[in-house]
Amino acid sequence: MIDPKFIQAERASGRLLPVLSEWNHPERSPIHLVCVGVRTRTSQAVWQFLLQEFPQLQE
Repeated sequence: MIDPKFIQAERASGRLLPVLSEWNHPERSPIHLVCVGVRTRTSQAVWQFLLQEFPQLQE
């Protein structure tokens, strides 16, 4: 489990920005996070952020 504080500074500073915030998919689709090679702390942090911000992904 990645500590959510791992990206806290980036979120607070505005270095992490929303992407595609105006876009809505017409159907519900799964989200796939592809990691080539070893799963990194960064990819874990991204996944934890997505689950925190979009709890419906866990359904």
